[in-house]
Amino acid sequence: MSVLMLVNNLERGGAENMSIQLANALNNKIRVDYCCTYKSDGPLRPMLDKDIVLHELHKRPGLDVPATLRLRKLILKRSIKLIHANGYTIYIAILVKFILPRNNSIRIVWHDHSGSNFQKIRNKSVISTLLLRLVSRIVDKIVVVDEFSNKWFGKACGQIDKVVLLNNFVDVSIHQDIKASKLPGVAGHRIIQVASIRRIKDQLTALQAIPSILSEFPDLQYFFVGKILDKEYFLELKEFVDNNNLNHNTHFLGSRNDVPQLLSQINIAVLSSIHEGTPLAVLEYGAMGLPVVVTNVGGCTQIIENGISGIVVNPSNPSQMAKALLALLRSSNLRDKLGENLQKTITSKYSKDSTVSTLLSIYQKELEMSKLN
Repeated sequence: MSVLMLVNNLERGGAENMSIQLANALNNKIRVDYCCTYKSDGPLRPMLDKDIVLHELHKRPGLDVPATLRLRKLILKRSIKLIHANGYTIYIAILVKFILPRNNSIRIVWHDHSGSNFQKIRNKSVISTLLLRLVSRIVDKIVVVDEFSNKWFGKACGQIDKVVLLNNFVDVSIHQDIKASKLPGVAGHRIIQVASIRRIKDQLTALQAIPSILSEFPDLQYFFVGKILDKEYFLELKEFVDNNNLNHNTHFLGSRNDVPQLLSQINIAVLSSIHEGTPLAVLEYGAMGLPVVVTNVGGCTQIIENGISGIVVNPSNPSQMAKALLALLRSSNLRDKLGENLQKTITSKYSKDSTVSTLLSIYQKELEMSKLN
């Protein structure tokens, strides 16, 4: 069995991170080629198993015929039988399918990692909705990360059994050889938020919660980890930091490949997004036994049971965020309880073995269908 894992790049993001973990987990079971449509350099590159063949298409934004032809050549040269297209790479995967030789019956599995964020894309325009419906009918299998997407795509393609809900998982062991920087601050008063800097991740809500916390915990240190994808939004965040004298309490660390090592120095973890799928960051938090505060969006509440394995607040609500963070800062017992319960949830429900087994079964069925065509 030969599978091509197709992803945009190796910057730190949920889809990219998950695709690498899947490729590594599948590598000792089937032959996996890993292909970046743009460039293959990035902070996630060291995480990819060294014996996995890595390709890059140097694709330009929009329709890029030469890149599509390079992908065609790669598929034929490496005898690829199935493409696992992550996120927006589905469009180049579909294009290449139409220009392969007629006797090539390659199968396409589309992995939509977007979750509730895709609701916004679906509602953006009639054209967006029609395009998604068309794509859902062309591909052979759709893998989704939340129940909303599961139902929507089932109706869109007219085949409920064409869509599979697959849990993400996290494997922190792939970071073990990476050394981490020592974070400033004192034990019990460090908070982290791992998410790319863009509006849907809503770091501003977290920042707005900090001033009301500092009167009780003036030595609080809050760390934002993630690549700046929206420079205008980042400048807004920095302006808020400057205007509220938060420079000594907040740190923007950028994209990192030592996240588990950073998490080992942290006491509380946050996700303040206004849209999410099944957030990989929350799985990472839980794997490390951290107490979390998350917003009530997407797959967050599929992972977190409010008051049992974390604290759930409404999105874009700084006062609720501050109240939740204060409760955790005040009580080490509460932090330990929520962190331990979340760790048990991640271990029991979001295991690598279960996810990989399901995915292999999907691949096998699709390849059997390919032989029949």
